[in-house]
Amino acid sequence: MNKVCLSGRVSKVIGLSQNKKSFMYQLATKDSNYIKGDTEFITCVCFGSGAKWGEKFLKKGTLVSVEGRIHSKGIKQDDGSYKNFVCVIATSHELLGAKKEEAQSNINEKELPVPFELANQVDSQGSN
Repeated sequence: MNKVCLSGRVSKVIGLSQNKKSFMYQLATKDSNYIKGDTEFITCVCFGSGAKWGEKFLKKGTLVSVEGRIHSKGIKQDDGSYKNFVCVIATSHELLGAKKEEAQSNINEKELPVPFELANQVDSQGSN
């Protein structure tokens, strides 16, 4: 089973894809055994109604809980080496901060495909 639950603040909004089917952002999380400076920045992607919801409610600094699955792909670089891209495909969000009352606070979706742009790039360049 591939399932992940995270909570943290949105550190960077990457935005809606050109085809408006996916929304990408980074989530800043801290380990429960927090050591100063030990923050993880996790790339998250949501699709469909989740993408529309993300565009409307996820701004830099928003406190949010995310459920989803981990996705990993090898992307071939110009020099022939491979870079591993890891992200969370978000299937559920819940606002945890003050804006909670403004939004539909929970959104669930069926398992969704890999971002089209990412899958297309990997398929056209091969994988490791």
